[in-house]
Amino acid sequence: MAGRLNDVDEIGETALHAACRNPKPIACCKIIQLLIKEMPSQPFTIRTASGKLALHLACEFSGSVEAVQLVLQGSPTDARSDCANNAGELPLHCAARNQSAAASEILELILAKHIEAASTPCKCGKLPLEHAAACCSNGSVLRQLLAVDSTIETAVLLQLAMDNSSLQAMQEVLRHEPTHPVCARTAGCAQ
Repeated sequence: MAGRLNDVDEIGETALHAACRNPKPIACCKIIQLLIKEMPSQPFTIRTASGKLALHLACEFSGSVEAVQLVLQGSPTDARSDCANNAGELPLHCAARNQSAAASEILELILAKHIEAASTPCKCGKLPLEHAAACCSNGSVLRQLLAVDSTIETAVLLQLAMDNSSLQAMQEVLRHEPTHPVCARTAGCAQ
């Protein structure tokens, strides 16, 4: 049975990859635990056609910090810079886009494993902070990344947030940089 669980579909995903995409926390954890029990350690190094490891998918889509912990425990890469996908994204880039209630905890876990990833751009030149600004629905994720890396110009982050109609991201950026001219023109915009 374990051999069949390692089979890949047309986009290169194994059962573990699919389980890591599950946004339901309890189901995700139970399925991952079952797959880990049934499969050898090899599936953690299997990449999809786009070069994603199970860790990338768990960081981006899982609604459970426990699911990410399970994948990290079995993963030899441990969120290091050598586990970039084909787009040059590290697990931290993916965690920055997580839209779940557990996003902040997942980001914290990945930052603890590889804080240097916060200053590593993907192939398109974006840092994890820029990914978060572009799709932020969880203000704490953006706050965490702003605390780690505030070298990106406020105007760039604001533009990303505006391009994606993310009011919450704009508010978080302006809270972090209250002296920005945009904030002065829109009196109290970050409140």
